[in-house]
Amino acid sequence: MSRSNDEKLKNLFILCDRNHFWEDFQDIGNRIVRQVNDVAVHILPSQFTADVIPDTAWQHPSITVSFVANYKFKPTRGPVFHNRAISKLDQYEILRSAGIPSPHVEVHSPEKSFEEDAWGRFVVIKPADLKQTSDKDNVRLVRTRRLKQLGNDLHSLLGYEPGTQLLIQSFIDTGRNPQHYRVLSLFTEPLYAQYKFLHQQRPDLSEPDEVLLEAVVSDGSGEATREYGDYPDVVAFGRETAGAFDQIPLLGIDILKEVNTGKLFALEVNAGGNTWHFSSPFSAWRRAEHPQEARAMKEQLSAFDAAARALIRQTRLHAA
Repeated sequence: MSRSNDEKLKNLFILCDRNHFWEDFQDIGNRIVRQVNDVAVHILPSQFTADVIPDTAWQHPSITVSFVANYKFKPTRGPVFHNRAISKLDQYEILRSAGIPSPHVEVHSPEKSFEEDAWGRFVVIKPADLKQTSDKDNVRLVRTRRLKQLGNDLHSLLGYEPGTQLLIQSFIDTGRNPQHYRVLSLFTEPLYAQYKFLHQQRPDLSEPDEVLLEAVVSDGSGEATREYGDYPDVVAFGRETAGAFDQIPLLGIDILKEVNTGKLFALEVNAGGNTWHFSSPFSAWRRAEHPQEARAMKEQLSAFDAAARALIRQTRLHAA
Protein backbone atom coordinates (compact mmCIF):
# COMPACT_ATOMS: atom_id res chain seq x y z
CA MET A 1 0.00 0.00 0.00
CA SER A 2 3.08 2.29 -0.02
CA ARG A 3 3.54 5.12 -2.53
CA SER A 4 6.40 6.83 -4.35
CA ASN A 5 8.83 9.18 -2.63
CA ASP A 6 6.68 12.31 -2.51
CA GLU A 7 7.55 15.30 -0.33
CA LYS A 8 3.88 15.59 0.72
CA LEU A 9 3.59 11.93 1.65
CA LYS A 10 2.61 10.92 5.18
CA ASN A 11 2.90 7.47 6.75
CA LEU A 12 0.01 5.77 8.50
CA PHE A 13 1.16 2.75 10.50
CA ILE A 14 -1.71 0.54 11.69
CA LEU A 15 -0.94 -2.13 14.31
CA CYS A 16 -3.38 -5.04 14.32
CA ASP A 17 -3.90 -8.51 15.69
CA ARG A 18 -3.78 -11.01 12.82
CA ASN A 19 -6.83 -12.80 14.29
CA HIS A 20 -8.73 -9.56 14.81
CA PHE A 21 -8.87 -6.47 12.57
CA TRP A 22 -6.34 -7.69 10.00
CA GLU A 23 -8.38 -8.35 6.86
CA ASP A 24 -10.76 -5.51 7.71
CA PHE A 25 -7.94 -2.99 7.84
CA GLN A 26 -6.39 -4.27 4.67
CA ASP A 27 -9.76 -3.45 3.10
CA ILE A 28 -9.86 -0.04 4.78
CA GLY A 29 -6.24 0.66 3.80
CA ASN A 30 -7.06 -0.08 0.16
CA ARG A 31 -9.95 2.36 0.35
CA ILE A 32 -7.58 5.03 1.67
CA VAL A 33 -5.01 4.67 -1.12
CA ARG A 34 -7.74 4.67 -3.76
CA GLN A 35 -9.06 7.97 -2.43
CA VAL A 36 -5.92 10.00 -1.65
CA ASN A 37 -2.32 10.16 -2.85
CA ASP A 38 -0.69 11.70 0.22
CA VAL A 39 -1.12 8.82 2.72
CA ALA A 40 1.00 5.66 2.64
CA VAL A 41 -0.68 2.89 4.62
CA HIS A 42 1.42 0.25 6.41
CA ILE A 43 -0.50 -2.52 8.22
CA LEU A 44 1.64 -4.48 10.67
CA PRO A 45 1.14 -7.16 13.32
CA SER A 46 1.28 -5.57 16.75
CA GLN A 47 4.26 -7.74 17.73
CA PHE A 48 6.46 -6.36 14.93
CA THR A 49 9.16 -3.79 15.72
CA ALA A 50 9.90 -0.61 13.78
CA ASP A 51 13.05 -2.25 12.34
CA VAL A 52 10.93 -3.75 9.55
CA ILE A 53 10.32 -0.27 8.12
CA PRO A 54 13.00 0.99 5.64
CA ASP A 55 14.96 4.05 6.73
CA THR A 56 13.72 5.93 3.66
CA ALA A 57 10.12 5.72 4.93
CA TRP A 58 11.05 7.68 8.04
CA GLN A 59 11.85 10.69 5.89
CA HIS A 60 8.12 11.41 5.87
CA PRO A 61 5.83 12.62 8.67
CA SER A 62 4.22 9.64 10.36
CA ILE A 63 1.45 8.55 12.67
CA THR A 64 0.99 5.18 14.38
CA VAL A 65 -2.40 3.77 15.36
CA SER A 66 -2.56 0.67 17.57
CA PHE A 67 -5.77 -1.14 18.45
CA VAL A 68 -4.02 -3.08 21.21
CA ALA A 69 -2.48 -1.71 24.40
CA ASN A 70 0.62 -3.93 24.24
CA TYR A 71 2.68 -3.50 21.09
CA LYS A 72 6.41 -3.61 20.26
CA PHE A 73 6.44 -1.07 17.44
CA LYS A 74 8.33 2.08 18.50
CA PRO A 75 8.19 4.55 15.62
CA THR A 76 11.20 6.67 14.75
CA ARG A 77 8.96 9.70 14.40
CA GLY A 78 5.37 10.81 14.83
CA PRO A 79 2.73 10.36 17.56
CA VAL A 80 1.22 7.05 18.63
CA PHE A 81 -2.50 6.70 19.30
CA HIS A 82 -3.42 3.44 21.00
CA ASN A 83 -6.29 1.78 22.79
CA ARG A 84 -6.08 1.18 26.53
CA ALA A 85 -8.53 0.37 29.29
CA ILE A 86 -9.81 3.35 31.28
CA SER A 87 -11.34 2.83 34.71
CA LYS A 88 -15.02 3.60 35.21
CA LEU A 89 -14.19 6.43 37.62
CA ASP A 90 -11.68 8.00 35.24
CA GLN A 91 -14.20 7.77 32.40
CA TYR A 92 -16.78 9.54 34.53
CA GLU A 93 -14.38 12.37 35.40
CA ILE A 94 -13.42 12.85 31.74
CA LEU A 95 -17.07 12.91 30.67
CA ARG A 96 -18.06 15.28 33.48
CA SER A 97 -15.21 17.65 32.64
CA ALA A 98 -16.34 17.67 28.99
CA GLY A 99 -19.93 18.47 30.00
CA ILE A 100 -21.29 15.19 28.67
CA PRO A 101 -24.17 13.71 30.71
CA SER A 102 -23.14 10.48 32.43
CA PRO A 103 -24.62 8.63 35.43
CA HIS A 104 -23.03 9.90 38.64
CA VAL A 105 -20.68 7.28 40.08
CA GLU A 106 -18.59 6.98 43.25
CA VAL A 107 -16.78 4.27 45.20
CA HIS A 108 -19.00 2.78 47.88
CA SER A 109 -18.13 3.32 51.52
CA PRO A 110 -20.36 2.57 54.52
CA GLU A 111 -19.40 5.98 55.91
CA LYS A 112 -20.66 7.88 52.88
CA SER A 113 -24.05 9.50 52.82
CA PHE A 114 -26.01 8.76 49.66
CA GLU A 115 -28.94 11.17 49.59
CA GLU A 116 -31.91 10.94 47.22
CA ASP A 117 -31.60 14.65 46.36
CA ALA A 118 -28.23 13.97 44.76
CA TRP A 119 -28.65 10.40 43.56
CA GLY A 120 -32.35 9.93 42.88
CA ARG A 121 -34.57 7.23 44.38
CA PHE A 122 -32.57 4.30 43.00
CA VAL A 123 -28.91 3.48 42.43
CA VAL A 124 -27.03 0.69 40.71
CA ILE A 125 -24.30 -1.27 42.51
CA LYS A 126 -21.51 -2.85 40.44
CA PRO A 127 -17.89 -3.96 40.90
CA ALA A 128 -15.22 -1.44 39.94
CA ASP A 129 -13.38 -4.15 37.99
CA LEU A 130 -14.28 -3.66 34.31
CA LYS A 131 -14.38 -7.40 33.60
CA GLN A 132 -16.81 -8.10 36.44
CA THR A 133 -19.06 -5.22 35.42
CA SER A 134 -19.75 -6.88 32.06
CA ASP A 135 -21.51 -9.73 33.90
CA LYS A 136 -25.16 -8.77 34.38
CA ASP A 137 -25.35 -10.84 37.58
CA ASN A 138 -22.87 -8.45 39.20
CA VAL A 139 -25.04 -5.39 38.58
CA ARG A 140 -27.72 -4.77 41.23
CA LEU A 141 -30.51 -2.24 41.75
CA VAL A 142 -31.27 -0.82 45.20
CA ARG A 143 -33.25 2.04 46.68
CA THR A 144 -30.90 4.85 47.59
CA ARG A 145 -32.21 5.04 51.15
CA ARG A 146 -31.27 1.37 51.71
CA LEU A 147 -27.56 1.94 51.14
CA LYS A 148 -26.97 3.38 54.59
CA GLN A 149 -28.96 0.57 56.18
CA LEU A 150 -26.96 -2.10 54.36
CA GLY A 151 -23.62 -0.58 55.39
CA ASN A 152 -20.94 -3.24 55.90
CA ASP A 153 -23.39 -6.02 55.03
CA LEU A 154 -23.54 -4.97 51.38
CA HIS A 155 -20.95 -7.48 50.14
CA SER A 156 -22.35 -10.52 51.93
CA LEU A 157 -25.97 -9.65 51.17
CA LEU A 158 -25.35 -9.27 47.44
CA GLY A 159 -22.86 -12.12 47.09
CA TYR A 160 -19.76 -10.07 46.25
CA GLU A 161 -16.38 -11.37 47.31
CA PRO A 162 -15.03 -9.65 50.47
CA GLY A 163 -12.76 -6.78 49.53
CA THR A 164 -14.36 -6.23 46.12
CA GLN A 165 -14.37 -2.51 45.40
CA LEU A 166 -17.93 -1.52 44.60
CA LEU A 167 -19.23 1.45 42.66
CA ILE A 168 -22.50 3.24 43.31
CA GLN A 169 -24.02 4.68 40.15
CA SER A 170 -27.19 6.70 39.68
CA PHE A 171 -29.91 4.67 37.98
CA ILE A 172 -31.05 5.73 34.50
CA ASP A 173 -34.42 4.16 33.79
CA THR A 174 -34.49 2.93 30.18
CA GLY A 175 -37.81 1.09 30.63
CA ARG A 176 -39.00 -2.28 31.90
CA ASN A 177 -36.83 -4.04 29.32
CA PRO A 178 -33.20 -2.90 29.89
CA GLN A 179 -31.84 -1.38 26.69
CA HIS A 180 -29.03 0.75 25.38
CA TYR A 181 -27.30 1.97 22.23
CA ARG A 182 -23.73 1.14 21.21
CA VAL A 183 -21.95 3.62 18.95
CA LEU A 184 -18.67 2.30 17.60
CA SER A 185 -16.40 5.26 16.92
CA LEU A 186 -12.99 5.58 15.23
CA PHE A 187 -11.32 8.91 15.98
CA THR A 188 -14.78 10.42 16.64
CA GLU A 189 -16.22 9.05 13.36
CA PRO A 190 -19.28 6.85 14.09
CA LEU A 191 -19.04 3.50 12.29
CA TYR A 192 -22.38 2.09 13.43
CA ALA A 193 -25.11 2.69 16.00
CA GLN A 194 -26.66 -0.46 17.44
CA TYR A 195 -29.84 -0.57 19.53
CA LYS A 196 -30.04 -3.48 21.97
CA PHE A 197 -33.28 -4.44 23.74
CA LEU A 198 -33.30 -7.18 26.41
CA HIS A 199 -36.25 -9.56 26.25
CA GLN A 200 -36.30 -10.20 30.00
CA GLN A 201 -38.11 -7.50 31.97
CA ARG A 202 -36.93 -6.03 35.25
CA PRO A 203 -39.48 -5.81 38.09
CA ASP A 204 -41.64 -2.73 38.48
CA LEU A 205 -39.88 -0.11 40.60
CA SER A 206 -42.66 -0.32 43.19
CA GLU A 207 -41.64 -3.89 44.09
CA PRO A 208 -40.08 -4.61 47.53
CA ASP A 209 -36.34 -4.10 48.04
CA GLU A 210 -35.66 -7.83 48.06
CA VAL A 211 -37.19 -8.21 44.60
CA LEU A 212 -35.33 -5.22 43.17
CA LEU A 213 -32.01 -6.51 44.47
CA GLU A 214 -32.42 -9.60 42.31
CA ALA A 215 -33.56 -7.62 39.27
CA VAL A 216 -31.84 -7.75 35.89
CA VAL A 217 -30.93 -4.11 35.25
CA SER A 218 -28.14 -4.62 32.73
CA ASP A 219 -28.56 -5.88 29.18
CA GLY A 220 -25.01 -7.22 29.12
CA SER A 221 -26.25 -10.74 28.45
CA GLY A 222 -29.43 -12.70 27.89
CA GLU A 223 -31.79 -12.91 24.94
CA ALA A 224 -31.90 -9.57 23.20
CA THR A 225 -32.92 -7.91 19.96
CA ARG A 226 -30.29 -5.87 18.12
CA GLU A 227 -31.26 -3.32 15.50
CA TYR A 228 -29.39 -0.92 13.20
CA GLY A 229 -31.85 1.84 12.41
CA ASP A 230 -31.83 5.59 11.98
CA TYR A 231 -30.74 7.18 15.27
CA PRO A 232 -29.41 10.67 14.42
CA ASP A 233 -29.56 11.93 18.01
CA VAL A 234 -27.63 8.91 19.29
CA VAL A 235 -25.02 9.14 16.51
CA ALA A 236 -24.47 12.84 17.20
CA PHE A 237 -24.18 12.16 20.94
CA GLY A 238 -21.71 9.35 20.26
CA ARG A 239 -19.56 11.70 18.17
CA GLU A 240 -19.59 14.30 20.94
CA THR A 241 -18.70 11.68 23.57
CA ALA A 242 -15.81 10.35 21.50
CA GLY A 243 -14.42 13.87 21.27
CA ALA A 244 -13.68 13.75 25.00
CA PHE A 245 -11.35 10.76 24.39
CA ASP A 246 -9.63 11.97 21.22
CA GLN A 247 -6.35 10.22 22.04
CA ILE A 248 -8.04 6.79 21.93
CA PRO A 249 -8.63 5.39 18.41
CA LEU A 250 -11.51 2.95 18.88
CA LEU A 251 -14.39 3.41 21.32
CA GLY A 252 -17.45 1.24 21.92
CA ILE A 253 -19.66 3.91 23.48
CA ASP A 254 -22.65 2.64 25.46
CA ILE A 255 -25.46 5.19 25.61
CA LEU A 256 -28.62 5.15 27.72
CA LYS A 257 -31.85 6.93 26.80
CA GLU A 258 -34.02 7.82 29.78
CA VAL A 259 -37.49 6.42 29.09
CA ASN A 260 -39.54 9.38 30.36
CA THR A 261 -37.45 12.28 29.03
CA GLY A 262 -35.48 10.90 26.07
CA LYS A 263 -32.31 12.39 27.59
CA LEU A 264 -29.09 10.62 26.58
CA PHE A 265 -26.32 9.56 28.96
CA ALA A 266 -22.88 8.14 28.18
CA LEU A 267 -22.59 5.02 30.33
CA GLU A 268 -19.08 3.95 29.33
CA VAL A 269 -16.72 4.09 26.36
CA ASN A 270 -15.03 0.64 26.37
CA ALA A 271 -11.62 2.00 25.40
CA GLY A 272 -9.70 -1.28 25.67
CA GLY A 273 -10.04 -2.03 21.95
CA ASN A 274 -12.09 -5.23 22.21
CA THR A 275 -15.07 -3.75 20.38
CA TRP A 276 -14.27 -4.34 16.69
CA HIS A 277 -17.11 -6.83 16.28
CA PHE A 278 -16.96 -6.81 12.48
CA SER A 279 -14.40 -9.59 12.95
CA SER A 280 -13.76 -10.10 16.68
CA PRO A 281 -13.53 -13.72 17.88
CA PHE A 282 -15.88 -12.76 20.72
CA SER A 283 -18.80 -12.09 18.37
CA ALA A 284 -17.99 -14.73 15.72
CA TRP A 285 -20.88 -16.95 16.82
CA ARG A 286 -23.35 -14.09 16.54
CA ARG A 287 -22.16 -13.11 13.05
CA ALA A 288 -22.58 -16.74 11.99
CA GLU A 289 -26.08 -17.10 13.46
CA HIS A 290 -27.30 -13.61 12.48
CA PRO A 291 -25.66 -12.72 9.15
CA GLN A 292 -28.24 -9.97 8.55
CA GLU A 293 -26.91 -8.17 11.63
CA ALA A 294 -23.33 -8.49 10.39
CA ARG A 295 -24.35 -6.92 7.08
CA ALA A 296 -26.33 -4.15 8.78
CA MET A 297 -23.38 -3.35 11.04
CA LYS A 298 -21.22 -2.59 7.98
CA GLU A 299 -23.89 -0.99 5.81
CA GLN A 300 -25.79 1.25 8.25
CA LEU A 301 -23.21 4.09 8.23
CA SER A 302 -20.90 2.66 5.50
CA ALA A 303 -18.53 1.64 8.30
CA PHE A 304 -15.34 0.94 6.33
CA ASP A 305 -15.66 4.11 4.25
CA ALA A 306 -16.20 6.04 7.50
CA ALA A 307 -13.11 4.37 8.98
CA ALA A 308 -11.05 5.37 5.92
CA ARG A 309 -12.21 8.99 6.28
CA ALA A 310 -11.34 9.01 9.97
CA LEU A 311 -7.83 7.64 9.38
CA ILE A 312 -7.11 10.04 6.50
CA ARG A 313 -8.19 12.98 8.64
CA GLN A 314 -6.18 11.82 11.65
CA THR A 315 -3.07 11.29 9.53
CA ARG A 316 -3.28 14.67 7.87
CA LEU A 317 -3.86 16.42 11.20
CA HIS A 318 -1.21 14.69 13.32
CA ALA A 319 1.55 13.11 11.20
CA ALA A 320 4.87 14.58 12.29
